[in-house]
Amino acid sequence: MNVLAIELNDAGIRAARSGDDALLSVDGEHAASPGVAWIEGRSVVTGRAAAPRAGLHSLDLHDRFWDRLDTESIDARHARSPNRAEVACAHLALVAESIVEPDDEVVIAVPPFYEPEQLGILAGIARELRLPLRGLVASPIAIDEPDSAGGGDPGVVLVVELSLHRCTLSIVEGAEERVLRTTRTCPDASLLAFRRQWMKAIGGEFVRATRFDPVHDATTEQQLHDRLPVLLETLAREGSTTLVLESASRTHTATVTDQLLTNAGHGLAFGVCRDVGALVEAQTPTRILLNHEAARVPGLPHALQRQTATTVQALPAGAAARDLVRLWPDRFDQSVAPSLAFHERRASAAAAPGEVSR
Repeated sequence: MNVLAIELNDAGIRAARSGDDALLSVDGEHAASPGVAWIEGRSVVTGRAAAPRAGLHSLDLHDRFWDRLDTESIDARHARSPNRAEVACAHLALVAESIVEPDDEVVIAVPPFYEPEQLGILAGIARELRLPLRGLVASPIAIDEPDSAGGGDPGVVLVVELSLHRCTLSIVEGAEERVLRTTRTCPDASLLAFRRQWMKAIGGEFVRATRFDPVHDATTEQQLHDRLPVLLETLAREGSTTLVLESASRTHTATVTDQLLTNAGHGLAFGVCRDVGALVEAQTPTRILLNHEAARVPGLPHALQRQTATTVQALPAGAAARDLVRLWPDRFDQSVAPSLAFHERRASAAAAPGEVSR
């Protein structure tokens, strides 16, 4: 049997399989599938195919169905609109159809803020899709903290996870058993909130350079939105890049810098640093781990380092999925029926061989 681990973050669902070094392609050729859906009547299109079907402000584009996983209608304007669970099911089906193999056993790393009702809905979706689900694991527990493989006590760790609508802070601690102790959400901060500030700043730079505002043109606004992920990667490597956008009448060019986006997101980053600082003071973690989305926010890792004087480490994309395929099932309590299993604790590397959390 192979372990297939799915990391459920609406900024991009990712998956890994035991024996494979790379993340799996979950949405066409892409290793991440964004939690967005285009709804028209009862027709549902999810993932990467959904975004180009609507302008950024279209009422028919939805992105909260994973964050607010429930059975409420996704669009109250239409009586026949599918509910959020049905849309989430369609999205997970898209991911699963390209990766699930007959000898897989599936385990899902879920957001730490999910309540029992949401976990039940997710388990029901897995049954509907006939996924061989073996357990649900809180994502901070799914992460095997860097440098903990040597067998020592990893100490108290603070995990920062950025998703489309939230920034979640979680404390994980314990020597022989790693336990999720607390989770809280930073008010206002989210990946979409940062994106809005970055879009405004880039638009302002185009206005200064060309007198053209791409945010006020639907075509160039969509181009800018689509290029943000690659733009962030380029800025992380090079610090500056030239961005070219095509409107109906001409080509527009402007220089975008890492510092521009750092300044644009300063207010949001300040709020995250304030909340992290309060947790650091109360819990004294040895390290702060940033998920891939948080680590790519320009200026945020350095700001956290300065604010807390605590080691800040960036996790790779899909860290929860990558690590979970190595940790499952040996580090988890297998005495609970798979349909009921939600894990907020596991054995650590410091535990005796074969010891499993109970």
